[in-house]
Amino acid sequence: MMRFTQEIISIFATNMNIMKLQLFSLTTLLALSLNSALAQTTNPSETAANKKVHAGLSLSSGMLFTNFETNTVERSGLGGFFGLGFGFNYAFTKNIGLSSGLEFHFERFSFETTGTTVFQYDYFDREIKQNRDGIDAENFTMTLDNRKQNTVAANIPIMLLFRTNMIGYFRYFGKFGLRNSILLRQRVNDAGISTENLGQQIKLEGMRAANDLFFLRTSAGIAAGTEWNFAATTSLSIEAGFYYGFTPIFNGNGKENRNGSTLYEVKNGERVYRSFKANQSVFEIKAILLF
Repeated sequence: MMRFTQEIISIFATNMNIMKLQLFSLTTLLALSLNSALAQTTNPSETAANKKVHAGLSLSSGMLFTNFETNTVERSGLGGFFGLGFGFNYAFTKNIGLSSGLEFHFERFSFETTGTTVFQYDYFDREIKQNRDGIDAENFTMTLDNRKQNTVAANIPIMLLFRTNMIGYFRYFGKFGLRNSILLRQRVNDAGISTENLGQQIKLEGMRAANDLFFLRTSAGIAAGTEWNFAATTSLSIEAGFYYGFTPIFNGNGKENRNGSTLYEVKNGERVYRSFKANQSVFEIKAILLF
């Protein structure tokens, strides 16, 4: 009887140990499950905020302010542009980073003569002749009244980025740095009087004026905006900025008789080829869909 009682107690103790082990295992499983659930319900904006690199598609538009340092021509209204491409942000820390990208801008700006100087150029078909091409009797001569510049440029911003912590699903940022535009294509639409049309007023569209504009335009400025994290690690960034241009937009930058110049005035029966001194500032609004 005594042996039987001891066996019962031993079996009961063994079962108790097994139950304790099962209870511990169940408690551990529940803790792990709860931790996983909490991790999955973490505010997705914090996940987005902790990403090292954000990159995505960008759209931009804005105004171009061309400033001429001469009395012979003047700006004709405000210029404008539309751009598309991609942008990215690289985070050094949670609040400081680098913002850059590559965008293609389709730009238009205009100028007109003031009447103090008569500017002319030679052309044939759609090609505007340069000083280095010399005088050819087959060319026509255009007396310029106004010109619309149409350009395509690759824009590469290099900006230092400062941003706040996430406030709900939003954070706010500021940038400053350089905006670099590399000229890819240039065409001009001109209005004036041409010998091709017996001295009548005409318009010449899609004309090629090689070496008229400087290939690189750089401006320095600031921008500010907000970033909205609306889905997981996907955000919409909207910003506005102003950039002051400090490089020339025309080749020659005011120098006379360059080989690549196209516009000339006639003084004492001689051609004097001109170039314009001007820079261009930019107001830009940009939206970037960041992933």
